Amino acid sequence: MRATAAMTQGPSSGASPIGFHERYEAIDLLRGVALLGILVMNIQMFAMPTAAYFNPTALGDRGRVDFCIWVGSHLFFDQKFMTIFSWLFGAGIVLMTGRAADRGVKPAVFHYRRMLALLVFGLIHAYLIWDGDILVLYSICGAFVYPFRKLRPSILLGLGLLSLVIGSSVMVAAGVFLPQGSAEGMQEFQEFWAPTAEQLRRETLAFQGGWLAQMPVRIANSLEFQLSDIWLWGLWRAGGNMLIGMALLKWRVVTAELPEKVYGALARIGFGFGLPCTLIFYGHGLGFYMHVSRPGQLAVTLAVWIMLLVAAPLWLARFRFGPLEWLWRTLTYGEGQPFRRERHSSRD
Repeated sequence: MRATAAMTQGPSSGASPIGFHERYEAIDLLRGVALLGILVMNIQMFAMPTAAYFNPTALGDRGRVDFCIWVGSHLFFDQKFMTIFSWLFGAGIVLMTGRAADRGVKPAVFHYRRMLALLVFGLIHAYLIWDGDILVLYSICGAFVYPFRKLRPSILLGLGLLSLVIGSSVMVAAGVFLPQGSAEGMQEFQEFWAPTAEQLRRETLAFQGGWLAQMPVRIANSLEFQLSDIWLWGLWRAGGNMLIGMALLKWRVVTAELPEKVYGALARIGFGFGLPCTLIFYGHGLGFYMHVSRPGQLAVTLAVWIMLLVAAPLWLARFRFGPLEWLWRTLTYGEGQPFRRERHSSRD
């Protein structure tokens, strides 16, 4: 098992990023796999109206193959890889704040500065690039779960499971009581689940249009998620899984040593699918929105996987981080971090 140096070395002055030899390869591996798996679901939101993600018949009957891909993606991918990613985010909170404390840095200041930077990234991503952003949710959940990080793993697991139960109960209650509620609320749900042809046309035209044409839809969707969905569902699910991830780290479940370094490389540059995928599907890019079927979306996903698996090791042979991770680390640590690798240095 590759343990972090923070757990084997004495404290040093000041917080600094975890070097390559201080990382858990298993965590990097799982994070990379989670990122790849999440794209199987997100590609549907890049390529089609939002309703088609949840309802396979929202765009009409598109054939048996299309329906089977929808079923398979929801059965084997939906929420599964987000769960893994949330576990690892929680584990990372314990690792990084523990390391900061060992080096004489106030872990709360370090952590909340890190979450604030992530929140800013998320808001920029949500309102300017893609309304399916998840960084805002993770920054909020990270802020909430931080005070629990020192609890015993059994308590963390119990709290995490309780949080998941609460989130699931809220959704079940919504499904039970919605039909008994106001006609306006039922109509709103109906328009979300099965939009009219005119609603689908407007959404399609927006994302087939230029960047400015997309803004009203992107802003409305982002506001709805951040003001409603995060608090009714996202906080309970992602936050609960982060607590479980803290427990799994303390039990050493997620830290087994694995040799496939390429996934670790992928994890260090791969968060940021939003921009390249919007350039593939939206009107300010190649404009393939609503022109790619679900089988075609799987082909695009596979192509992105291959590109990342090839490009990640090549990139990290020359650079220490991906651009967004470098910027996040710079803001977190309050000083510019080295970006390029020195020719004579190993992967430190």
